[in-house]
Amino acid sequence: MNNNMFTYAAYYGCGMLVCMIYIELKKKEIDNKYFRFVPVCLFIGSVFVLNEMLRVILDSSKYPVVQEPQMNLRLPMAFVYSAIVLSVMFMGNMGRKIFTNIVFRFISGISYNLYIWHQFVA
Repeated sequence: MNNNMFTYAAYYGCGMLVCMIYIELKKKEIDNKYFRFVPVCLFIGSVFVLNEMLRVILDSSKYPVVQEPQMNLRLPMAFVYSAIVLSVMFMGNMGRKIFTNIVFRFISGISYNLYIWHQFVA
């Protein structure tokens, strides 16, 4: 009931929204000393919000049905993921240094393969 195409439409919509916001902000070429800290603050804040959302989802003692918190937080979590992606895209060199190390390259190299094969193996 909750794992169908329509319940995941928020992720698709947020992905399109992030693309449009990124293109519009890149056209404006905002680069001053105050704007440089906005993506970092957005990233840190979004990670803290995501942590709290995951804590709610994993605390199953409050919900009789396991999927209920997942369903309730699906749209807000899509916005949080979108904020994380958008902030990383505007971090510039700092984002590249954080996310282009050998560990992240390895994980990104195998993650799609694991995603494709996990259902078959399960």
